[in-house]
Amino acid sequence: MLLKEIGKTKAGILGAFGLEPPRILEPEQNGEYAFLRWLSSLPEIAQRDSVIDVGANNGDWTEAARAALGRNGTRTFHCIEPIPWLAETIRKRFDAPPPVKVVETALSDTSGGEVTIYNSAGGGTMYRSYRGNSSEVASTQKKHVEFQVKLMKGDELFPASSNKPCLLKIDCDGHDYRVLAGFPELLARSRPVLQFEYCDFWIGSNTRLRDACKLLAGLGYWTYKMFPDRLVRFKFNPIFETFGYQNIVAAPSEFASFASSTLKFSAGGRMA
Repeated sequence: MLLKEIGKTKAGILGAFGLEPPRILEPEQNGEYAFLRWLSSLPEIAQRDSVIDVGANNGDWTEAARAALGRNGTRTFHCIEPIPWLAETIRKRFDAPPPVKVVETALSDTSGGEVTIYNSAGGGTMYRSYRGNSSEVASTQKKHVEFQVKLMKGDELFPASSNKPCLLKIDCDGHDYRVLAGFPELLARSRPVLQFEYCDFWIGSNTRLRDACKLLAGLGYWTYKMFPDRLVRFKFNPIFETFGYQNIVAAPSEFASFASSTLKFSAGGRMA
């Protein structure tokens, strides 16, 4: 795929200058869990009531978030997971405070009706091929199971008038931008910190990092690339459209704790 090959070339250039994170999938090593520990100490998230995990899968990230943020008074953890057996796994996994609330729906930038979710290799996607659209024949031998789930916007599920999360995390296999675009009111009024996954799945969903950065800048958010031991602020430039796997963090520009262009935290490791 031409876009992916061009992206690899740009990623190589950025990587040589320390501007592209290494491709590390494990959250213990790529900075995700270290970021949670760092975030838990910030005064800006005190008195916040919840965490929202969109695309929660089996709840591993939520478990880490509870360990890090549950100690600072965060009272509720919301898991949005449309795959029924994964949603049930989460319900059975968390039976002690702070509470975990599971919603079996799919979030997007539109609402109404139902959408097909394809379950394959332990996760879900809106695309039959992980790198194509739903009309394509699957290019893998992995078995696909289809589910019909309700489609809605994030602002409908979490109205800003009654929700003040400290962190909104999105991991939706290329559907991340459309989920993000369904939360304009929550981002504008409740001002949570945001984390979302960016990768080559965005090619198949016809979405771009450019669009996410434009939306966030318009809402008064700074954007950062996550490294294993730090966040590095960036403003979108076409060279950053690499489609290389990484986590993007965004924070309200009024948060003093995010004022530096480089924010260092402890290197990734297992949560205590």
